[in-house]
Amino acid sequence: VKRRTETLKTTIAEKEKIESELAVARDIQLQLVPSDFPATPKRKEFDIYASLKPAREVGGDFYDFFFIDRNSLCLVIGDVSGKGVPAALFMALSQTILRSTTLNGRDLAVALRQANELILHDNRADLFLTAFYARLNTRSGGLRYVNAGHNPPLWLHSASGELGSLPGHGTVLGAFDETWLEEYEIQMAAGDCLVLYTDGVTEAMDADREQFDDERLRSVVVANAAASAQGVLEAIVEAVRDFRGENPPSDDLTLCVVRRVP
Repeated sequence: VKRRTETLKTTIAEKEKIESELAVARDIQLQLVPSDFPATPKRKEFDIYASLKPAREVGGDFYDFFFIDRNSLCLVIGDVSGKGVPAALFMALSQTILRSTTLNGRDLAVALRQANELILHDNRADLFLTAFYARLNTRSGGLRYVNAGHNPPLWLHSASGELGSLPGHGTVLGAFDETWLEEYEIQMAAGDCLVLYTDGVTEAMDADREQFDDERLRSVVVANAAASAQGVLEAIVEAVRDFRGENPPSDDLTLCVVRRVP
């Protein structure tokens, strides 16, 4: 009995140590994504808000923002295949590589092809990621982007109220030597809103295993068409949480909302 008690105490202590280390890892991961949302130097022409909620202690989703010059803001959202610690480590590697290949201002598709080569070179876990990478001209509202197998962002047109998806879909990163990646461009008008998200939003499930799906997401965005970027994001998160109920999250929940200020 004494030996059994000692074994149990050792097991509990080891479990508590692992949980403590995972909590630290979660804090570190959340520090890797920006918590201060960017504003342009002279005035805030764009309202931006983002959120990352891992399903477990750590996860494979990420987002990023960074200026490469006074008026060029890079926006990235990504989703690594797999779960847990391996996905989190791969996420950190991928985020670092994507930032480094795009900081020099080269063409977006070229930058992502180089990122794909670097990720493949260091990929020992047979993981891959989807990513949406965009470069926003904060003065003109022009947005150039490449979609590497990611969920197409939603585009709400302020003038007409129409809600559509950004066209273009390319190869995921970290899986293939040859990639098909094409650059697209749109013009955001005053009041327009973009919603970038990972599949943890649309594939969230309720107790009956029904998914939240694209239509529910679109309904929430339209219903909050006049809200701020933070307001739109929080409305989506609340809708997903209400839909899921007591059912635990099965995937990370990551969103980035970009609104051009009217």
